Amino acid sequence: MDFYDAIAGDYDAMTGAAAARAGAAEALADALIRRFGLHSALDAACGTGLHAIALARRGARVVGADLSAGMLEQARRRAQAQRVDVRWVCTPMQKLAAAVDGAFDAVLCLGNSLPHVLTDADLDATLAGFAARLAPSGAVVLHLLNYER
Repeated sequence: MDFYDAIAGDYDAMTGAAAARAGAAEALADALIRRFGLHSALDAACGTGLHAIALARRGARVVGADLSAGMLEQARRRAQAQRVDVRWVCTPMQKLAAAVDGAFDAVLCLGNSLPHVLTDADLDATLAGFAARLAPSGAVVLHLLNYER
């Protein structure tokens, strides 16, 4: 994923993550923990780790996965600066089930990441991987943007 590797260092500034998105990640983490009582989460396509870190700061066991090594490096730096423990895994979403072990109370796929899965076969593999890593009565949280609106 050369594109995201190339912009990884500037991604948060480009998307406003340093301000508005960081606050939204904190609010979402609070809401997920309150509503689902989650203790573990798998953040698929985690990018620079905003949501993964917000959940880890609240005591959840978190794995953040992304296809871009550059984005994961930014996530690692952010987690180290905030002194939180997150396991980072470099993998495409459609291979998530093979790259990550265990079950999670929640699987997150945020930031309009799912539309990057371009074929029906890859979408099927991605969703099957989410299901394979989801604990019984766990929650899948998807974020899809409608750019036409």
